[in-house]
Amino acid sequence: GLAIGVASVLSHYSVTPSDPFLASNPSMPNLVFSDLAQLLLEGEVIYTDENFELLSEFYLFDDTVGGRSTTSGSANNSAFYAQLAYQVAPDLKPYIRVENLYVDGTDPFFQATVSSNQTVYLAGIRYEVVPGASSLKLEVHLINNSGVNFTEVATAWGFGF
Repeated sequence: GLAIGVASVLSHYSVTPSDPFLASNPSMPNLVFSDLAQLLLEGEVIYTDENFELLSEFYLFDDTVGGRSTTSGSANNSAFYAQLAYQVAPDLKPYIRVENLYVDGTDPFFQATVSSNQTVYLAGIRYEVVPGASSLKLEVHLINNSGVNFTEVATAWGFGF
């Protein structure tokens, strides 16, 4: 069936730089801050039936950073993913996904933690070794990292009990 959700989180963190050089170096004002207030807005749409699966989430981030001077970030920071999958056999499910992270370059929090914007196009296949308990995945990632393209191949083994 269909599921739609929304969420919001407002967090405030006090941060103490662990490196005295960073804490006192005026050439790195955007990489050091003593406070972070972050508003996160999230929305999701999920649809599943016996064979078909659509998963998607969207995020907006708005940051205010304190320290030498209080700086507001940008509400233009966003991330999303959307995934489509189809059960072709009882133990085999191919899927495709697109992931995107867009960070406004003026936001001090993201300047300190994320170096670039990134889009990932992904195709994979999931094999259920033990249905509901153990699966193997093989994926190919086509990645655009701020204009630089590269490809990855990834595998994963998941299990639960």
